[in-house]
Amino acid sequence: AVMSEVFQQNGNVEKRERRLTRGGGAERRAHERVGGREPRVSPVFTRERARCNASHVCRLTFRQRCGGRGVYERLMVSVSGVRGRVGDGLTPEIISRFAAGFGSWARARGQSRTVVVGRDSRVSGPMFHRATIAALQSVGCDVLDVGLAPTPTIQLAVEEAHAAGGLAITASHNPIEWNALKFIGPSGLFLDAEEGRAMRAVVDGDVSYVAWSELGIGTQYTE
Repeated sequence: AVMSEVFQQNGNVEKRERRLTRGGGAERRAHERVGGREPRVSPVFTRERARCNASHVCRLTFRQRCGGRGVYERLMVSVSGVRGRVGDGLTPEIISRFAAGFGSWARARGQSRTVVVGRDSRVSGPMFHRATIAALQSVGCDVLDVGLAPTPTIQLAVEEAHAAGGLAITASHNPIEWNALKFIGPSGLFLDAEEGRAMRAVVDGDVSYVAWSELGIGTQYTE
């Protein structure tokens, strides 16, 4: 939305400049009479300014783009995962961001590029499952999809596959309107405090997305 506004504003400047140029002296004098004092800005400069503004927006952190700390207000975030009510804090965007951050962090550790993904049977599970897989592939992680599975099974799959980690989409004992993303380390255990802090720094900072030639692949788990 911010980038669209930038381009719209700069597009309006270009249109006004073209109109004044075509209108000749009469329109220009009328413009000056009503107090128009904008300096002439060439379309080339305007486009360059729009690109600079857009790139600044892209450099903002996830928290800055989403309104600072308030982005996590309705969520329960810990080293082991992020949970919340679906549509009231927990959205596909949040799930995608945490999944991409986790994948980027796990891949950078160099042990493997495979991340195991599984979910429980909640109504929101398939939606978050798709968002999680897409996010992981976008940062270059290969996904081993175990489908419907309890959390211990996902943990064992991480260990068996010698994966970089795992993501379990489940809110355990919480009511049906809740869901969560749980972070599993390469040992098959939940992240410890140090690992959690390092992973969150990636989520809140700069996630490393990859080019089309480096996108991860998806594989369905079979025994």
